[in-house]
Amino acid sequence: MSAVAIARRLSWTDPQQQCRTMAPIDILSEARPVVVLAEPGGGKTWLLDHLAAQAGTRRVSATKWLRTPYPERLVSPGAPVLIDALDEASARTDGDAIGGVLARLEQAGSPRFVLTCRAADWQAYARSEIAQDYAEPLICHLDPIARDDALAWLAATCPDGDAAAAFALLDERGLIDLTGNPLTLQMIAGVVGAHGTLPHSRAELYDMAVRQAWREENADRATGALAGLDETTALDAAGALCAAMLMGRHDAITTAGAALADCALSVATAAALPGAGAARHDCERSRDNDEL
Repeated sequence: MSAVAIARRLSWTDPQQQCRTMAPIDILSEARPVVVLAEPGGGKTWLLDHLAAQAGTRRVSATKWLRTPYPERLVSPGAPVLIDALDEASARTDGDAIGGVLARLEQAGSPRFVLTCRAADWQAYARSEIAQDYAEPLICHLDPIARDDALAWLAATCPDGDAAAAFALLDERGLIDLTGNPLTLQMIAGVVGAHGTLPHSRAELYDMAVRQAWREENADRATGALAGLDETTALDAAGALCAAMLMGRHDAITTAGAALADCALSVATAAALPGAGAARHDCERSRDNDEL
């Protein structure tokens, strides 16, 4: 891994409609609840691990927080409870999880907390739910990585590659925003590290990116359902999901049943498409990859 640290910033809009920013470490001095929103792969789990190291506590997934019978045992004196991936808990419990999270917090003595969620899955009413038990929460967004920081990280991570040329190519193709996301930046680093730079052919670039995304480097998931699939089966299912989203003009895929899917594509419906039998496993992989 590169020794170059990437500075991250959080932003929000105050009551006077002014944009405000702060460093992640400033969250620890907040007396009010904090909700951090970001895109998939945006670094929410990294943020909580960073805060946990500073506060002498540890991150807990929303799924684990909901199922623990003694939540008070997960509270560290003087530190906020760091609850990760509300969206994942909602998906796995077939419903909204904010009420359950708040009930467990009350059981634990209503400690301060920081909660992360994918931006697209955050429900506006959850703000009022939190405000009923606590003060009005601070809802902030984890900003993308700054371009100069991403370039410096890529150059340090791939010393034998041409990071500047890779960035210029992405800029030329209107894809430079991909470098602001930690997950896609790591995928770019995988290609640059293996080939020196990015290929000029879009088809070749796509093929390399897909093969980078397919690789599983987390030993904790080695026995997961997706790990039991061969590459062709998994990528066929992913392709079917993408095709269905494009043709149906869906903005998201949901694990909710078809009757509850609303404007999103239900994975239960998508799994019936040709070659998409493993669609649910691909969606599980997508949620897990958010831990970067």
